Amino acid sequence: MSTQTSSPLTPLSRYPPSSLKAARVEIHDYVSVLRRGWLLLLLLALLGALLGWGLALVQPPKYSAVAKAYVSTQAATSIGDLSQGTAFTQQVITSYADIATTASVLDRVRSDLHLTLTRAKLAKEITVVPATNETVLTISVSDGSPTRAAAIANSVSRNLSLTVDALTPRAVGTKAPISIAQVDPAVANRIPDSPKPLLYAAFGAVGGLLLAFLFSVIRELSDTRVRDIDDVARVTDVPVIGTTERRGRGPAAPQLPRELRLARMEAYRSLRNNLQFMELGATKRSLVVTSSISAEGKSTSVASLGLALADVGERVVLVDADLRRPTLAGQFGLDGSVGLSDVLIGRVSLDAALQTWGDDEVTVLPGGEVPPNPNELLQTEAMAALMATLSERFDTVLFDAPPLLPVSDAALLARRTSGAIVVAAAGEVRRGQLDEALVSLERANARVLGLVLTKVSRRSNSVYTYGADRGRRRRPVKRRRDSVRSTSPSASFEGLS
Repeated sequence: MSTQTSSPLTPLSRYPPSSLKAARVEIHDYVSVLRRGWLLLLLLALLGALLGWGLALVQPPKYSAVAKAYVSTQAATSIGDLSQGTAFTQQVITSYADIATTASVLDRVRSDLHLTLTRAKLAKEITVVPATNETVLTISVSDGSPTRAAAIANSVSRNLSLTVDALTPRAVGTKAPISIAQVDPAVANRIPDSPKPLLYAAFGAVGGLLLAFLFSVIRELSDTRVRDIDDVARVTDVPVIGTTERRGRGPAAPQLPRELRLARMEAYRSLRNNLQFMELGATKRSLVVTSSISAEGKSTSVASLGLALADVGERVVLVDADLRRPTLAGQFGLDGSVGLSDVLIGRVSLDAALQTWGDDEVTVLPGGEVPPNPNELLQTEAMAALMATLSERFDTVLFDAPPLLPVSDAALLARRTSGAIVVAAAGEVRRGQLDEALVSLERANARVLGLVLTKVSRRSNSVYTYGADRGRRRRPVKRRRDSVRSTSPSASFEGLS
């Protein structure tokens, strides 16, 4: 065991906590947003479609009718005159389209059809468009009655011809040089032109999707919780050396039947192997296991990792160094009334406080009685001597230390050991909290071996698969810093966190 101060395994370059949320968003992040918010997207899309359909049903139907009128020159006596007349007609046809919605035409239409509509409302129903480079006027009418729409279109065409004939100057006793003749009368169309329920429903669904996506993006940007390896990558380059899946409540791992316990400890066996690779040649090690905040699964990780190390024949001692809230003895169902605090003040000997569990698989040193000054107690010479003694008698010493943010106990312990493993609970710890915890270790000159991501969702992209994708993430994400390296190989990571 090394009790000397050592440099961190990986540089703890990171974003300032205030700028963590400003990390660059990439396409993969949007895909993650859609995947996590698919239920909201579906619900709002359905709601939008229903609202659009309902809005279409409550609106009064509108029917369209179209009539076409041909504008021609009547006074032409030669091809040249006809050509000139046609050119003149194309120049003035726009004016004729404007005349169609003037009082001189609309009053005639209202009188012919005995309409109660005001002149202004009638004008809103009529649209007259001249064809480009042609002498044809298209008269469109939209009305609540298909029969009345066709009648209005035909009446406008007829009365426009009369009005133009009356307004066009001509010699006495001669015909008007310009005439308007209806060439395609309007007919009643019984199919409503609007509203279209399917179109309204489609627009409503799209609107619902956009609203849901916008809400999901805002929620994602405002939610700084660490959910997967990608979120860890936004905080630090420290490698993720293990992940465990979220499980329901149940007994602690050591208290399960051996067969079930072994089946659920694949993640910690992988973590054990990763530690061995990272410390090639090391026959003695002491490790501090800590977290940023409470309830992230550090005590469970200590117990399960200790069992995994014992499975390969290592002599392991687990020390409950969380003297403020000792829980390690409870993981194994042991009596925790006498332990580390009692040994440090000389109340009992080390051998009297140590307890073995199972078939001498692991040795546990409980926390003992809660002292009034735990931080000072962990910095005493008695603690240093105890750590040296334990490192001589055991292959691996695992310290279950308090969280880093509330107190400094774990950081002070970590600088006197081989290194620290930081446990981060997916969906609970925030990126700023994890960043601050790593900063506290860096300031204490503690070696950070890696992170263990606990309580990971089965659907998270942090899960690994067997086969061609084994040993790598499905889609690497480029960040402002290097992606977090993970050496966890299996999708079946299970453990009580």
